[in-house]
Amino acid sequence: MSFYDFAKRIVQGYFLLFFRYKVRGIENIPQEGSALLCANHISNRDPLLVGVTSSRKVHFMAKQELFRLPIIKQLLPHVGAFPVNRDAVGASTIKTTLKLLKSGHVIGIFPEGHRSKTEDLQEMKAGAAFFALKSRSMLVPVGIIGPYRLFKPVYVHFGPAIDVDAFITEHEDLDGKEQLHLLTELLSQRIDALIHGGVGVDKE
Repeated sequence: MSFYDFAKRIVQGYFLLFFRYKVRGIENIPQEGSALLCANHISNRDPLLVGVTSSRKVHFMAKQELFRLPIIKQLLPHVGAFPVNRDAVGASTIKTTLKLLKSGHVIGIFPEGHRSKTEDLQEMKAGAAFFALKSRSMLVPVGIIGPYRLFKPVYVHFGPAIDVDAFITEHEDLDGKEQLHLLTELLSQRIDALIHGGVGVDKE
């Protein structure tokens, strides 16, 4: 058993015990090829929750400050994390992300950039769409429905994947900037629909 699988089981146990998570749409995660799991962001726990509910290993960007901590910096690469400056994404982060995608891996990303204080979807940044267009990766919208409360369920809904190859073909008359904007809007709509249209969600 790899360290990733071992850590995943531990974290799954934590979420099952304290937050009783429920998952829908896991079949929408492509089982082969590159993909971006794009979720709304309501808590620091979100990366862990998306990671343990995904059927594939997920690589996440982690703030670069964590890679300066003595023990944490040694563990993070083993769980698929790589550093990012959240205020200004550098060339090395872009290169690492595209390399992982072009090698057929799965990246987890929170297009809002920062946590939402209201749990409503904030305006999304174009990073997820940029990486998808550059790498021709599938985009999987993910809706996390909370709040996180002890012994109350939190929900993770994986929506149908957006086929970026088909999107590019359909909108080949648009330039790159227009495609980027349109794909970001489409992804935002899909995530928002998952958040507000979840079936079987009981927040009480």
